[in-house]
Amino acid sequence: MTNSSHITEKLLANPWGKHGSPVWIHLIGVCGSGLRSLAEYLLARGFCVTGTDEQLPTAGLSELFPRGLVYTRQKNLPRAAIHSPDATALESGFSFPELSRLTSNPENRLRQSIAAVPDLIIHSAAIPPADAGLQAARLAGIPAIPYHIALAHLINSSRSLCIAGTHGKSTTTAMVAWMLSSSLAPEITDSIVNTNHPWRASFIMGGELIAPLPLSKPDQAMATLHRSGSYVEGDWLVAEACEYRQHFLAYEPELAAILSCEPDHFDCFASEAEFGDAFSKFAARVKPDGRLVTAADSPMALQAAENAQAQVETFGLSMGNAKYPHWQARQIQRLGAKSRFELFYCGKHRASVQLQIPGRHNILNALAALALTEQTGCPLPHRIQALASFQGIRRRFEWKGLWRGIHLIDDYAHHPTAVIETLRTARQIFGSRRIALAFEPHQVSRLQALLPEFAQSLALADQVFIAPVFAAREGNSALKHTLIQDLAQRVRSAGIPTEVCGTLDHLRSSVEHKAGTIDVLITAGAGHIDRIHYELSRRIPRHSQTRRATGSLHLDETGWPGAVLSRTA
Repeated sequence: MTNSSHITEKLLANPWGKHGSPVWIHLIGVCGSGLRSLAEYLLARGFCVTGTDEQLPTAGLSELFPRGLVYTRQKNLPRAAIHSPDATALESGFSFPELSRLTSNPENRLRQSIAAVPDLIIHSAAIPPADAGLQAARLAGIPAIPYHIALAHLINSSRSLCIAGTHGKSTTTAMVAWMLSSSLAPEITDSIVNTNHPWRASFIMGGELIAPLPLSKPDQAMATLHRSGSYVEGDWLVAEACEYRQHFLAYEPELAAILSCEPDHFDCFASEAEFGDAFSKFAARVKPDGRLVTAADSPMALQAAENAQAQVETFGLSMGNAKYPHWQARQIQRLGAKSRFELFYCGKHRASVQLQIPGRHNILNALAALALTEQTGCPLPHRIQALASFQGIRRRFEWKGLWRGIHLIDDYAHHPTAVIETLRTARQIFGSRRIALAFEPHQVSRLQALLPEFAQSLALADQVFIAPVFAAREGNSALKHTLIQDLAQRVRSAGIPTEVCGTLDHLRSSVEHKAGTIDVLITAGAGHIDRIHYELSRRIPRHSQTRRATGSLHLDETGWPGAVLSRTA
């Protein structure tokens, strides 16, 4: 272990530094899903946390402000804050309008003094090592590490459960966190007062729970709601293990799952073989006395598991094969947006499972979560009960409401397989109703590599709107315009009406114009396509006298409307 690594590990081990003052951690790129969840986790542990980003704060990030997070919209740590030893320059550089309130905030357990510079900087993968702010921080002697290394320090110092795979990581991680954090007593709502269960788990995940998890510390009368990260007194930590740039090879989990795998991240993997090899190396990093759970219907996941030193178990559906998965769902029933199945382990019936969220893929996610948590000591009845109350995470087939009689659904799907699952789930719920898909391709490299597959998946909709490519870390590329036109022509060739929209505002206008031909509108993509729902809601005409909304957007925090829930597919 290098000296820098030792310092980082020491800082993350205890929120209290020298002389009883709190450790200050600054996050660059805090609007990203990973750093946002890490911020929530660190705040729950009592660290002083600040963050910067060039984006406006998301709704999820804003929820952390009352709990102590101080956010500034800027790309880099201000140089004045790095080089100046006094708090005045720091306050000016970070625009802390309420520094006095921050220093007495009991949630962060801050004292009346604050260091001139952060003790540690954690940055997103989008920030290159040569970034001027990071360079200046290092010159000033401030340790600066990427998010996945910070996560590795936390994972490798805990009893950890890590979920990997191309599809389903966030939802499965959320299921595991929900079961291990809320299932402590027969009545889940009463479980927050019990802190003596060895399976209680902290969690750091990429998604945000639709129904936030109530957790409380022993000395708190009121629970704090946690959506994507939390810390509790206990041995276990639940986290996503992302394959991007092989970041998950820094982790050494005790328990792990490899879900369905197929090539992705074409900007950093040169071939399918290289992509699969990364998962094989991850499987080998699961502790020998641990457990690896893999998808039985994924050849790449099964091949990766062959490299594991840990015991391997599989999960899947009843496929009619002579060799069944260890963990299996049988007698599957689908009622509208709900599912029910019988859980079998090694051919023996274990329990009846109910899910509040729809889709075949979520049945597989639930199987993986149940299999993975078997080794934690959490009783199966508690896990089953908790899973029955799980309402999913944001942007995963999330029902947003009704607008002009149109069901609005948002999904993170940005891979052809995910688009297919999303549209199949919609058909399961809405049957022959007219389904329109507003798709925002994510990254030029992915669109180029999977263009035929994307065309086939989009053609499952009745009508398609295609937004500009969300290039993300790839930057601008002239190729993206050609690819969009090619994609649209392929979908039209399948007989599906398809419109290319130059902007999201253009897309919103087209949806409004064609609202009479749409029963269900699904937005799909990992960029900003979800903003369409909010744009539609803002443009609802209101009567000047009665102030009643016409064609209103009815939002429901808890999920699906009863008429949809009760509908038999």
